[in-house]
Amino acid sequence: MKVGCEECDWRGQMSEVDYVEDPRPLPGTKADNWVICPQCRTPEHLREVCDEPECQSFTTCGTNTPNGYRRTCSDHWPDRLKGATGSHGI
Repeated sequence: MKVGCEECDWRGQMSEVDYVEDPRPLPGTKADNWVICPQCRTPEHLREVCDEPECQSFTTCGTNTPNGYRRTCSDHWPDRLKGATGSHGI
């Protein structure tokens, strides 16, 4: 899955991100792992990137298609749905 950082604009694959343990977990709980950007090290600023091969835009919609579920930006939303509501269903 392609992902990108809203903080520094890094783009890459989910397999490239880093994880760190929450430095202040709630008392009596096990610390969660945070997903962090490998470039700026900022936690929790990663978003999915459009699944079109060359596109680097953040996703705006998800759609079931005959080929499976797709996460795309509004430019790559399946054509069969674009005119259905007049505004990409948003």
